[in-house]
Amino acid sequence: MVKGVATSIITLALLMTTLVACGNSDPVTGRFDELVEVMGEVFIDPEAAKSPALLQEACLMEVLVNDGITTWDWAINHYRSNFKTKNDWNDEGEFPPGTILDDNPNYEWDQFLDKGLHCFGKAFN
Repeated sequence: MVKGVATSIITLALLMTTLVACGNSDPVTGRFDELVEVMGEVFIDPEAAKSPALLQEACLMEVLVNDGITTWDWAINHYRSNFKTKNDWNDEGEFPPGTILDDNPNYEWDQFLDKGLHCFGKAFN
């Protein structure tokens, strides 16, 4: 009986170690980086991919994903299907994209930009 309990404890410890190790892989950062890469690829003008507006918009999209308003897959597919010039990106002023704003009238839009500030700091350092 003692041997069975010891085996169970060791098995549980190994499973917990594996779970913690997998939990530290931070898939959110990977998806953010993937989004930024796709956003950079959609520019017709390659120099426009260096625009600060790109990282700012990626940060805001991350807020929408974290708040459950949209998903990483939707965001990535949205940008992958929309080619832009630098002027389009800076002057279009259409964010959030699509009907996200209309489809989520109860979302706390007044706190939206504040939620993105921590990301802005990371993006520009």
